[in-house]
Amino acid sequence: MSRKKKQAENRDIFNDLMFGKQPEPEPEKKPTFLSTIEQMTHFIDTIGPTIDKLAPLIVIAQAFFNNDTKGKKSDKKEENSP
Repeated sequence: MSRKKKQAENRDIFNDLMFGKQPEPEPEKKPTFLSTIEQMTHFIDTIGPTIDKLAPLIVIAQAFFNNDTKGKKSDKKEENSP
């Protein structure tokens, strides 16, 4: 067994010399409340200008859908009336 251990150690030294040491995995950090808030504010700051540019289009689409649903409701009332 001692041969196998020595061979394994030799291979590890060779691998370390040839390919470098394998980086140790970093433990996952649990996101804190403050880091979550920072991420949200950064996200909002990033997409804010885009939302400002799209706001008129969104208002037009909202008005279109509101008018469309009102038209459907009035058609149903007319069918039920007679």
